[in-house]
Amino acid sequence: MPWPDSLWFLEIDLDPEKCRYEEKFKGLISFFKKINVSDYPEIKNYAEKYKIYMLRLDPVIEYFTSKVCPYCGTVCCRQKFALPNKEDMITFWALDIDIPNYDFKKDINSSCQFLSHTGCNLPRLYRPFRCTWYFCDALWLQIEINLSNFNIETGLKQLRSARDKLVSNFIKLIST
Repeated sequence: MPWPDSLWFLEIDLDPEKCRYEEKFKGLISFFKKINVSDYPEIKNYAEKYKIYMLRLDPVIEYFTSKVCPYCGTVCCRQKFALPNKEDMITFWALDIDIPNYDFKKDINSSCQFLSHTGCNLPRLYRPFRCTWYFCDALWLQIEINLSNFNIETGLKQLRSARDKLVSNFIKLIST
């Protein structure tokens, strides 16, 4: 295999609710530091598509979360959801962005370290995918009521497809 530590990468389970998350996370950081994304134009291309779809959806999602989330009695944004999974790490690497500094000592069931009274402090591209993908019922209702002429589901499907292609092509690449 041409990739450093590729077998280790394929087998790692990066789940904040399982043991040794911080150690595995730091191992993935080291893994990606050995690889220059610019050497893989196909991966970079999928990352750019993902970025375009994300930036297109971001203002719409931000608008509605700013209207719904501050008034919600149940905060969805938990620390365990803020911690990236392996696919998020692939995406961050492919986008060539700096990974945020995570507080691994914070209780994973407490509110997200990046959550403020005005919403998330992280730009959307720096958040784990689940932070964009999850919509509670109240948020969906507001979107459906106010965006009858804009199909957000199409945008979300495009985003999901671009991310899936990015991740699957990366996995295929390191598996050869």
